[in-house]
Amino acid sequence: MIDRDDQYQKSFSCNKKIREEALRQALDIRKFEIELYWKRATYFWTFLAATFAGYFLVHSIDSPPQLLIFIICNLGFMFSLSWFLVNKGSKFWQNNWERHVDRLEDTEMGPLYKTVIMKEGLSKWSSIEEFPFSVSKINQILSLYITLLWLILLLNSIGELLEFSISEGSISINMKLLPLIITILTIYFIYLFIKKGVSNIKKREEKVEIKKRETERNI
Repeated sequence: MIDRDDQYQKSFSCNKKIREEALRQALDIRKFEIELYWKRATYFWTFLAATFAGYFLVHSIDSPPQLLIFIICNLGFMFSLSWFLVNKGSKFWQNNWERHVDRLEDTEMGPLYKTVIMKEGLSKWSSIEEFPFSVSKINQILSLYITLLWLILLLNSIGELLEFSISEGSISINMKLLPLIITILTIYFIYLFIKKGVSNIKKREEKVEIKKRETERNI
């Protein structure tokens, strides 16, 4: 059972070749996880683009069928929710292998991976300079935004399908509220992009839970 950092280090300290191989494997698997991350993202982008295209195509028809709009919104919500959850799972395994590298690299190649060299005085508000925004965090926030956007469209389509809006006046109010809600949501997520979508370079000593995965032989 490995549940502390000192036990983790001890389990790899007995043999230098084992430690070197463990570091090599951790780096390779981390790279593989990043490749899978973007392949999965492309998969979901394709489906969501097709779903959005279908949604706007149906809305371009005179008297569009509300049931079809509901089905498209439901598909869009499910695809975007799946994308959001898959992003969280992918990031978990990527971080897992990064933590392995953090713990194994010092004695083999020095603190190369955990050392960041950056220009002083960088500003997130500069339009031409680099800044350590986290690509995966921004993608995660974007997937949540798309999920909530589809949820709003889905709830709106349910309201129209079940005829919650009885009079023309109430339909008009709903159509005015929908752009307002989406605008507020967009502004909030722009704030999240800027505030929360930054790489955590100044890492403090993080508390981790180390578990050894059970195999069929161990069960």
